[in-house]
Amino acid sequence: SNRSKRPAQDEKLTRMLRRLISDKQASAEQVSKAIEDIEAYIEENSSAKQDLAQRAARIVGGGVVERYGNEQVQDAIRKWAKLDKQADKPKAPAGRNL
Repeated sequence: SNRSKRPAQDEKLTRMLRRLISDKQASAEQVSKAIEDIEAYIEENSSAKQDLAQRAARIVGGGVVERYGNEQVQDAIRKWAKLDKQADKPKAPAGRNL
């Protein structure tokens, strides 16, 4: 089934994202703080980072970014969608740069 391919969604990340996109009245400071919290969390947690990248990539790929939060949130989603691409880049062979 398709479910086995997708890593389990990170529950803490889900809650943080919900808070970020559900409060349309949030101030710029609150939004910035929520984005910072998410970014700090994914730095500590590589599976959450992958989860976030995949979710963001689905939103961007589906052309529905505008449905999420404000412009600040949408910029973050676009940025997060690129995390997955960075993770997939093959590492340059050692010694190439010497």
